[in-house]
Amino acid sequence: MYNDAYASLANQLSGALSVIAVVALVFAVALIIAEWKLLEKAGQPGWKSLIPFYNTYILYQLCWSPNMYWLELGFTLGTIIFPVLSIGVLVLTVMRMIRLAAAFGKDGGYAVGLIFLCPVFIMILGFGSSTYVGASTFKDPMPRRTPGQQIPHAYDDRREESGSTVAVPVRQSNPDPTPAPAPTPKAEHRHPELKVTLKNTATGEHYRGKVITNPMIIGRSGSRAQLQLKEDPAVSGTHIELNYRKGKLYAKDISTNGTWVNGRKLTESTELAQNDELTLGRSKYTITWRLE
Repeated sequence: MYNDAYASLANQLSGALSVIAVVALVFAVALIIAEWKLLEKAGQPGWKSLIPFYNTYILYQLCWSPNMYWLELGFTLGTIIFPVLSIGVLVLTVMRMIRLAAAFGKDGGYAVGLIFLCPVFIMILGFGSSTYVGASTFKDPMPRRTPGQQIPHAYDDRREESGSTVAVPVRQSNPDPTPAPAPTPKAEHRHPELKVTLKNTATGEHYRGKVITNPMIIGRSGSRAQLQLKEDPAVSGTHIELNYRKGKLYAKDISTNGTWVNGRKLTESTELAQNDELTLGRSKYTITWRLE
């Protein structure tokens, strides 16, 4: 009798463990696929998510800085001798989750989810509709005006002059008073505008933007880029920076995925020529501009 009871209990435990093992296996496979898709959204090959340690390095590259990975690795190895360094590992991990959420356009609430339920929220990022917008600097994305600096076209520089008045005729006994002359309108000062056009060499689609200040940012982010390229998810939120100086246009790569000019990788601020070919993400564009 007791043997039958033990056998029944053993069978139940075995069945429960089998179900748990199957669920864990399905969850692990789903997490691997989600991490693969997450890297692809950021323009990276998905297979990089399968390599231990290297996948963490890639995440740091996408949302923060590769140097922070080496700092975390140093703290991790140092805990063998100094366990107190585990605090540093914890702080860096939390900061990485916060910046990973921001890199996909998520707020602080989502970052909390990544910190406490990382696998679940990684799967939401991978399988969901979130798009990669680039590593966040956590700075005010809108440009601020400094003395002597021109301002972008998106801002209206006209100000109402509180001291200006319009002369109004005074009622007099004369039945036909002569009205006061209308004020002469002031000539509005107009800043020159640099108009930039990018043409996708594959689709022929044109992207146009104008700016009257430096620098001009090109990328996928709607809040930080004056010229948006939404068609390619491999383009960073802020991908390149254009500066117009003394009649010449210069390009600087500020992306995580790299920029190429006429097939050569951009490693420093480089002067551009009309109709140069820019490779941003997986797409190629020819660039032209004019000053008006």
